[in-house]
Amino acid sequence: MAMRSKLRNNVIKIVIALIVLFVFFKWINVLDAVRYIGELNPYFFALAALTILIINIIKMLRFYYLQHGLKLGISFKDSLIANSIAPIVGRLTPAKLGEGVKLFILKHDKKKVGFIFVMEKLADIFTLLVVSVFAIYTLGSYYNAYITLAVIFIGVIIVLFNIEKFLNFVLKKNILEDSWFRNSLAEISPLQWMVFACFSTVMRFLIMSVPFIISAALGFDISLWIIIQTYAIAVLIGNVSGLPGGIGTREISFSFLLVTYASLPKEAAGIIALMVIFTDLVIESLLALVGWLFLKKV
Repeated sequence: MAMRSKLRNNVIKIVIALIVLFVFFKWINVLDAVRYIGELNPYFFALAALTILIINIIKMLRFYYLQHGLKLGISFKDSLIANSIAPIVGRLTPAKLGEGVKLFILKHDKKKVGFIFVMEKLADIFTLLVVSVFAIYTLGSYYNAYITLAVIFIGVIIVLFNIEKFLNFVLKKNILEDSWFRNSLAEISPLQWMVFACFSTVMRFLIMSVPFIISAALGFDISLWIIIQTYAIAVLIGNVSGLPGGIGTREISFSFLLVTYASLPKEAAGIIALMVIFTDLVIESLLALVGWLFLKKV
């Protein structure tokens, strides 16, 4: 019964994602938008693809380095395989199956591997929230910025020190004993935390630079700071939506913000958003293929 309910929920999410995409395509006049591709600079497009490849390498190194601190003993090859296949699975499925793929491939302590997943998510969301606060400060009002900062800070502290109760509530299963999260935190040295934070920060800003490179490839002159701020907000909206990879909601939010704050035509804003997701999918698909080929040889 529970399985049937979960399947129904996933189907509903996929249908909603398709509807949102249809609305997005209609709003940007997709047939007019794709004409901008004729202006695409192949060298800048290659740079965007290379940036996404570097992002995925950093993500894999971040995972490998943190598991080393937990003494999980995951080999570099296993880490490469898991982190190559998981992104495309997580992006295309509504059930967060990317993390499940990692757990399936990595035959190690599930709780410690789960701890790494939690820390990766917290780090990614935290950097997005910080940039979004600056975005509200720049694009909105000072009052809203300070209120948002206070709420974010309190929320992060509450989640950080009650993560096992939070996860038990979300998963509706008592799978994590009390102090599980704090005990895992204590196993990581301060130096390892600093390296993890550096990996996370560099990776996040590289992710937010991809739309800037794509916009330059299409011949649009948009401030890097505007791109970073608007894309951070759009990614957060995509994450909150719960749709597969935030698809549709992220693109329509990003396009709307570009139209509003970068004064772009909606067709131009739409093609930038589409080219970003297209480049992501191409690189992540190639990485998944490499990971699968390695997995078949194991």
